Amino acid sequence: MEMKKAGLIVCAFAMLATLTGCKDAVADISNGSEKLVSVGDTTITKDKLYNLLKGSNGGSATIELVQNKIYEKEGIKLSEDMKKEAKKTLASTKKTFGGEEAFLNAIKSYGFNSEEEYLEKASYPSLLNKELLKKYAKDNQKTLFEKYHPVKANVIQIEKQENAEKALAALKKGDSAKTVAKKYGKTGTYDGSEKIYFSGSGLPDVVFSKITATSSKGLIKEVIEDTEGKTYYLVNLTNIDPSSFADEANDALVAGVSDLSNTMMEHYLKKYNFTIYDIDILNQIKSTNESYITQK
Repeated sequence: MEMKKAGLIVCAFAMLATLTGCKDAVADISNGSEKLVSVGDTTITKDKLYNLLKGSNGGSATIELVQNKIYEKEGIKLSEDMKKEAKKTLASTKKTFGGEEAFLNAIKSYGFNSEEEYLEKASYPSLLNKELLKKYAKDNQKTLFEKYHPVKANVIQIEKQENAEKALAALKKGDSAKTVAKKYGKTGTYDGSEKIYFSGSGLPDVVFSKITATSSKGLIKEVIEDTEGKTYYLVNLTNIDPSSFADEANDALVAGVSDLSNTMMEHYLKKYNFTIYDIDILNQIKSTNESYITQK
């Protein structure tokens, strides 16, 4: 296939979706009957190749193209530091797999033919998405803080109510949360150290509801029972104003909110009036990411 003609196919494929306008139709390309390749008595035209590409992975390819356009519009670029980070992670991953040969065999099973292809198609896009997430979280922190209510707190998890009451008394007396947790607490995540917690970060709903209902920092002076988990919690709120630790709160949300990437994509697709011009591609995307369909 001549590179110029192949480029025409790619350009047409990219126009299956755009960031302006609105139509409901099946997209086509100019000069669709033009021959690209002949093998014996078989001829492949621009139309045939275009529809083959569209049918095999049109939806995912379109989203990838749109993501790249969003990165461009939001000023997200692949930096040298990001490349270094990707290569550092790659070196560590190779060790995990037991060496370069084992790693290459593993990524080939996912369709990557080389380390460079893995970096270009997996590592770099992941880092670009992470940078966009950080920007989205910072630009929309007021809304996100209201939704997820991040706080800083010492949380202690205790198995028996009797011990929980003793631990609460110790906290009221002035003992440190870590000391109390070591003496009475259950070994694990909630060891009394100060951490950022938010809606969906893992605390039982009954515990986080008590946190959001508290209007001032300090010790919540009651044992909070999680009847489902059959455990007890003590909470000392050290900071309830996320704007005072905004960067840390944003980082915590980026790292810990599982659906934030989808929420971010929906935001930018609406912002840039994402419109699909081809009904087949629309249906493909709708079947996997219905929330991405923002057009009316």
